Formats: sequence, C-alpha cells, structure tokens
Amino acid sequence: MKVLAIDTSSAVGSAAVLDTIEGLSGCRILRLTDKKNTHSQSLMPSIDFLLKTSGLKISDVGLFVVTLGPGSFTGLRIGLSTVNGFSFATGKPVAGVSALECLAWNFPYSACPVCTIIDARRGDVYGALFTYGDNGFSRLLEEGVYNAGVLMEKLSDNFRDYTVFTGDACVKFRALIEERLGDKALFAGPDKTYVSAATAALIGVKEYEKGRATVSNTLKPLYFKRPQAEEKLNDKKLNDERLNEEKLHEEKLNDERLQDVCQNP
Repeated sequence: MKVLAIDTSSAVGSAAVLDTIEGLSGCRILRLTDKKNTHSQSLMPSIDFLLKTSGLKISDVGLFVVTLGPGSFTGLRIGLSTVNGFSFATGKPVAGVSALECLAWNFPYSACPVCTIIDARRGDVYGALFTYGDNGFSRLLEEGVYNAGVLMEKLSDNFRDYTVFTGDACVKFRALIEERLGDKALFAGPDKTYVSAATAALIGVKEYEKGRATVSNTLKPLYFKRPQAEEKLNDKKLNDERLNEEKLHEEKLNDERLQDVCQNP
C-alpha cells in the first residue's frame, strides 16, 4: 500500500511517501523561514514533487496520514484540509496521528523515558511523557498543555530516571529543564526535535491496521489550547469589560459627588 503523510504542525513541516512493502520512497522538509508565510505555499509543490519522483499519481495512494497536533493552529488546519480534500477526491481513508507521539518515535527502543514538548507560548508547552515497551510507546504522562515550570516540577518529583527531551520547546526551556532535572536531562540533537512525516506514516499505518482510519472531514485537530487569535480576542474582551466596569464605577462616584454638592451647596 502506498501512503502519503504530511506534518504541518510546526514551522518545520514535512511530507513523505511510504510503500508498506518496499519502504520509504521519499521525504521532503517544509521550512518556514518567513513567519509571514504558511505551509500552504510549499505543501502542494512538495507533494507533487514526491509523487512524481516516486512515479505515482494521487489515485495510487491507499492511505493518507496527517498529524492532528498539537501545534500551530494555522498549520494544523492546512494539513487537515489538504488530506481531507485528497480523501474526498479519491475515496481513500485518512489516519490522524499525534505530533507528540511522532516526536517520541524519534527515539525507538529508548531505555529512558522520552518527554516531548512543543512550544505553546506564554510559558506553556504541549507535552507528554512516553516509555518504550514491547508494544511500542505508551504514555506515562498524558498529552496536554502544561506550564513549563509546573511540568518540570512534576517530572523531577515523580520520575527520577534519565529523561530524553525532544521538541521545539527544548531550546526555549533548556535552562529551566537543566535547573530542575540537572544531569538527568538528555537533549535531542537538532535533527530529532521535529516531527518527521516518514515517522507519521509508520504510525498512521498502525492506526489503519487497528481500524482507526476514517473517511474525510471526520478528523479534528488536537487543540489543547485556544488559538492565539481567540486568546487575544478574549483578553481584549476581558480588558474592555474591566474598563467599562471602571467607567461605570467612576460615573457612579461622580453622580454621588454631584448629589452631595447639590444637597450641600
């Protein structure tokens, strides 16, 4: 079976074509060097390149795989809408996979727990803790959004083994991690801190074999946190409400002062 997998969950995305019998046909990195751009500009040309160099048409693909997040809200929507479109056009199924689990699979057979963290901004991370066993990775700490400091305290209090850290938040929070875990913290190299679409493809095939693939437009992004635009809008709303309350309070005080003046000229 031919598999097309894409990851657009972060600034460094990728696309890959996998043959379940012959192995990986190709993988292409999608790098956003300009923050004003999105993966919408590079994703389709990359997919077209991979299919052509693999000698395939989109109709030859038997399974589409996409990372559902967590990660960039805009990126996730682009990736999901792309595979949903392919699935709708071809009638082939789609498998969704976790970006955090994909990161853990950068370290298969690891004897140490693997902590995957993605920057969620404002001091938060999307994170999880995995351990490798006979059936692959399982979760010691469930996926979610955590304050970075609180997560490190949780790890240092409850998990005293050496721990591998991977994900784009490792650079931002490295000093904090080293402060809390010391030499028990092991950091991934730069080539292992991002999701590989090739890895996503392998996980997606496992999901498909378990009967977890689905038709288009039924998968939803893994949002553990409101999109930043919604947060800003909510913050503005709360600030406007506070200012309005202060204004009403001030008007009330002024009315009371005016009444005092009128009653006691």
